Amino acid sequence: MPLPSEPQTQVQLQNQKNSLSDTRIYSAMAEDPQDIADRERIFKHFDANGDGQISSSELGDELNALGSVTVEDVKKMMDEIDTDGDGFISYEEFTEFARNNRGLIRDAAKIF
Repeated sequence: MPLPSEPQTQVQLQNQKNSLSDTRIYSAMAEDPQDIADRERIFKHFDANGDGQISSSELGDELNALGSVTVEDVKKMMDEIDTDGDGFISYEEFTEFARNNRGLIRDAAKIF
C-alpha cells in the first residue's frame, strides 16, 4: 500500500483536529445544567475578591477552611489547574478541570 502524500497527510490531520473540536463542542452541549450551576457556584466561592480568577492565596484560604493543607499542596493544585501558567485559575481552566474531575466537583458542590 503506498504512503499518503504530504498534502493528504495534512488534510487527514486537520480532519482529526476538527473531529476533536466537534467532540468537545458536542460534549459541552450535552453537559448537565446542574453541573454547570455547581461549577459556577464553586468558582465564585473560591474567587473571593470577584476578579474572575482564582489566585493561589484564594485557593489556599478556601482549602484551609476545610482542613489543613500545605503550601506545597496548593502549589501542586495550581500547577495542575493553571494550564497557561499565569499564576491564576481562570474560569475556562476551572471548567476544563471540572469536566475531567466530575466526581470531585460533585462532592465539592455538597460543601459549597
